[in-house]
Amino acid sequence: MELEFGALHSIDLPIENDLIEKYSFLLNSHIEKAVGPRVNEFLGGRICAHRAAASLGVELKELLAGEKREPLWPRNLVGSITHTKKMAMALVDLKTSSKSVGIDAEEIIGEEKIETIEKMVATKKDLAFLRLFSEKLTAYTVLFCAKEALYKLVYPLCEEFFGFEEAELKALDLESGEFILKLDSKKPALSKFLGNYRGQFYRKNGHIISVIRLASDSH
Repeated sequence: MELEFGALHSIDLPIENDLIEKYSFLLNSHIEKAVGPRVNEFLGGRICAHRAAASLGVELKELLAGEKREPLWPRNLVGSITHTKKMAMALVDLKTSSKSVGIDAEEIIGEEKIETIEKMVATKKDLAFLRLFSEKLTAYTVLFCAKEALYKLVYPLCEEFFGFEEAELKALDLESGEFILKLDSKKPALSKFLGNYRGQFYRKNGHIISVIRLASDSH
């Protein structure tokens, strides 16, 4: 996956024991005593963040977690981490280039999850729009994945929760991977961040990866 900004790194899960030992300094206190998948997912994302930052010329000596276990990036970086059962990824950029970035990865859903997406994620307009696509499972996965990426983009800027119903799919091209989401909310904390967000999704090993960026000169 080639991006026009920042650095993206991924790693397959589970990670090997030698990597756990090598990057143990990235473990936080609340995860140090955990075992199995939880450590793999957490540390896998941190390893990706460390490597992505390094490719930008920044040594990430630690990556602490906030009260909600969100990564606390150093002042000169912005970033976003995601993981599934099979892989972890991190998107990192210099703060001089991006105000915020959001990334989310999801395994392409099966038919059994269609109803959940329709009830919990999609708006009525989303559903009408999704009916235009023959690749139904891919389109539904992109909808969910893109909205998650948008949340990860906006939340660090305002620390305000917003639901799936407050973001709506306005455009989607399954060939180019481009999509546009519109954030529309009455919450005061979100007032500066309303409007359209253009993003890109990629396909990788049965997954959809959605990426959204807010450039430093935006909003």
